[in-house]
Parts: sequence; structure tokens; C-alpha cells
Amino acid sequence: MNFSKYSSKLEKQQKERSEKHKRDLEREKREQERVKQNLARIEEEKRIERLRAKEQEEEAILRAEADREKNKGVYFLATLRPASFNGADKGVIRAADKISLPASARVQLSAQGAEEHGLMFMELVAGSRRTHAAVLEFTAQEGTVGLPPTLVQRLGGDEIDSVQVKYTQLQKGTYAKLQPIGHEFQKHIVNIKETLEASLMLHSALTVGDPLMVTHDGQTYEVRVKELHPETQVSVIETDVEVDLATSVEAEEYQRAAAEEERRRVEEAERALQLAREAEVAAAARAADVARWRQQKAATLPAEPPQEAPGVVSCAVRLPEGRRVVRRMLPGDLLQLLFDFIDVAGSEEPNSYNIASSYPRRVWELARDGPKTLEQVGMKGPQEALFIERAPPTIEEDS
Repeated sequence: MNFSKYSSKLEKQQKERSEKHKRDLEREKREQERVKQNLARIEEEKRIERLRAKEQEEEAILRAEADREKNKGVYFLATLRPASFNGADKGVIRAADKISLPASARVQLSAQGAEEHGLMFMELVAGSRRTHAAVLEFTAQEGTVGLPPTLVQRLGGDEIDSVQVKYTQLQKGTYAKLQPIGHEFQKHIVNIKETLEASLMLHSALTVGDPLMVTHDGQTYEVRVKELHPETQVSVIETDVEVDLATSVEAEEYQRAAAEEERRRVEEAERALQLAREAEVAAAARAADVARWRQQKAATLPAEPPQEAPGVVSCAVRLPEGRRVVRRMLPGDLLQLLFDFIDVAGSEEPNSYNIASSYPRRVWELARDGPKTLEQVGMKGPQEALFIERAPPTIEEDS
């Protein structure tokens, strides 16, 4: 038996078991640490939640104290389910925004002397919507608030499932600015202020943002409360309210659209003017570059051969603007020289034209014919009547 080999294998197994045990301990330690951290995190979240709840409770107490002070010692706040109610069925005046509360609410309010301050008003809040109403009676079932159709619509329609009801005292209104939704209101109603004042007689309170339905000659028009004084919510009972009319929402939207269109038109005109100026500057710079280039090229042109030189060819070229230029050349001169002469004497952009003749019809291109002599291209004189025409655009120029 090989004891040395057996001993080595045993040591290896012991080492593996030791390392595995060590890894197990480390894994268990990490798991314990993770559990500890989770517990600490949960405890911290609970602590923060307790602090937040305490802060909210303190804020609620402060708000209640502020409301109680504002409302002469009266504080009432309840969250109630909406229920159908309409005081108009009982012949009540200003029934559009009068509500019914449960008897328990009357007990709380009476205990605080609310009835001594006259008609009771409530702030109604459902989600992000807010309005105000007067209390007509205390006949609603417990846990509910009776709302007329007008208030149901103001608070979001039939989808609302709860309403926060809070006692508040309202100052008497002195001024109201109302805004029609459509422009037909001003068009169809002659005595606008009288019509609006008559509509206000159906209400007890107004809040900025309230929609009012105004009926005239069988037609119903929607008007919104845009501005109120002395506060953003007022009582309209036993008070003279000055009523003003704002521009309709439709007219404001049209004016905004017209102003936006005018702004875009001005911006586009300014942008077009700027582009024209930039193009003018670029054209001037290009013209200056071409002028310098022509001066430099003119300095490189060789002198014309004398008229009596053997075989001299007189090339008369008509330019697009009607001007005519003449250059004497020898049969062995390259056609490139004639192109250079036209570049210097003419007004066309370099490399933008071809040279042509009418009888017979012939066309010479710079790239193809420039390296050839006059004799090679068929200009044998003694006189050549020529004109220039714009070269057709290349594929690169088209792209």
C-alpha cells in the first residue's frame, strides 16, 4: 500500500472540507448581514413613516386651529359620500348650490354656535376640484352629503365617490368677472349684464373657476367665474355684485392662435431676410474672389499676336449680356487660352460655360477641348464668330 499517496489524498480532502466549511461560514455571515440590513432598513422606513404621520397630524391640528380662528370658533370637517339632492324640488330659491348634511353634522355645528353666524357655507373638495355651497337642511343619511346636479358637475360628475366637506365663512361678494366659453353668448344676448345678474340669483356662493349655466330664450350657455372680489370665493346673498364680462374662451383662443401665427410669420420673414443677407454677403465675397482671380489670370495671359502674323485667327465672342470681345490667336494656340481670355473679359463663372458657333453648329467644352489647338478643333479662321452658352449641369451638381 502506498501510504504516501494515501496521505496526500487525505490531506487534499481535509483541505477541501476545510475550505468548504469556511465558504459556508462566510455565506452564512453574509446572509445574516443582509437580514440585519433589511431589518434596519424596515425599521428606518417605519421611523420615517411615524415622523411623517406625526408631522401630518401636527399640520392638521394647525390647520384646524387656523380654520377655527378664521370661522369664529367653528370647525367642521368630514368626508362624505355624495347623494342626489335638489332643493328646487321644494321650491327653494338659490337651490343650484344648496346642500343637505346629516343630522350629526348639525349637532357638531350647533354645539360650536355656527347657527349664530347666519347661513352656513361649506367648502366642497373632490380630487383636484373645489367649490362652495350653502347648507339648506340636515336631512341627508348619515355618512352622505346631498348634492344638487350643479355641484355634482362642478366636482367631476357621477364618478366622484367621496367629498370633503369643511365649514367656512364667506365674505359678501362685490365684484365678479364672468367669461363665456363660446362667442355666441355676446352675439345672441342683448342685455348681457341683466342676464348674468339674473343667473346669479340662482346661487348662494361663487368660487373662481366655477362653471355657470346661463339660460336665455331657450338656449343654455356655459360661463365660467374668472375673477371675484374681495376673495376667490364669496357669498352672493343679500349683496350687490358688480358683474363684468370677459372675452370669451373661444375668442381668447382665436386671438392666441392669431398672435402665434403672426409670431411665426414674423420669425419666418426675419429668417428669410437673414438668409437673403447671408446669400448677399456670400455672393459679394464670391464676386470679390472671382475679381481677384480674374486679375491674377489676366496677368498670366500672353500678348496677342500681331494682325499680320501668318495664319492668325480673329475670335469674336458674343457674351450673354450682349457685349462682344475679340482675341487674336494662332492656329497652334491651345483652346484653353480662349477660355482663359473669356474668363478674364466676361461675366460668367469660370468653368460654367461652353464655346459655340452657329454656322455650322459646333460646341467646344473646356474639359474635352481645352488641351487641343485651334487647328485641331477646327477653328481655322481667319475669323471665327462665336458665342458662349451655359454648360449643362453635371451629375454632381444635380445631386
